[in-house]
Amino acid sequence: MADTAAITPEKLITPGSPMALDLPGVAATLGLSESTVQLMVREGQFPEPRQMSGRRVGWITIEVAAWLAARPRSTQLPPPNKG
Repeated sequence: MADTAAITPEKLITPGSPMALDLPGVAATLGLSESTVQLMVREGQFPEPRQMSGRRVGWITIEVAAWLAARPRSTQLPPPNKG
């Protein structure tokens, strides 16, 4: 199995990826609900969004990737696919 300790944020972003993501984009990218992302931001467990324009916020893709790359390994197996 490949050594995942060497995962860096740059390896998680593919060429042509958007530089910023909105809330639905962050949630879909991470496989989380929008409310979970919002809760994690409020609790200081996830990067805060950046002001993109007067009424628009978003997350910088590399910051989301850095957060993901820093997540600890899990001893739990993923649930079985029921699809």
